[in-house]
Amino acid sequence: MLNLKWRDLSLEGSGEVAIHGTKTPRSQRTISLGKENVAQLRKWRKAQQLKREKAGNKWVQSDYVFTEVFSAK
Repeated sequence: MLNLKWRDLSLEGSGEVAIHGTKTPRSQRTISLGKENVAQLRKWRKAQQLKREKAGNKWVQSDYVFTEVFSAK
């Protein structure tokens, strides 16, 4: 999931994630995320957009969903 990119997500409708770039074509699949997870991802995308606007030209565009360093503290 840490390698997940926004372009792989469909947050409209049923909320699915497409898994691409696997070792074999048979490994590629689509996974349903569920309504609650989709809602959380929508919130995160908005928060990430606000951070990008605030950072201005310091923002490094990557298209990754998870761009924060998380602490276990």
